[in-house]
Amino acid sequence: MLLRIVRMEFQEEKVLDFQKLFKNIKGKLSDFKGCQSIHLYRDQDQFNVFYTHSHWLSVDHLNKYKASFFLKRLGQR
Repeated sequence: MLLRIVRMEFQEEKVLDFQKLFKNIKGKLSDFKGCQSIHLYRDQDQFNVFYTHSHWLSVDHLNKYKASFFLKRLGQR
């Protein structure tokens, strides 16, 4: 199993947009083959900083997700 933590920093005016987006896509993320779980955390000191914490079955599963159209499209927002 692989643990992945991603730190994300947003412009303050985009924070609510990101939270809405994550709420809408969390199910799709967790349904991605090999994803065991995904959680979103917010930095207690920086309002605009978030972390995702996810567990993956293998590096191969994570790499397929990272190369997916879904993730690339998400990054364009």
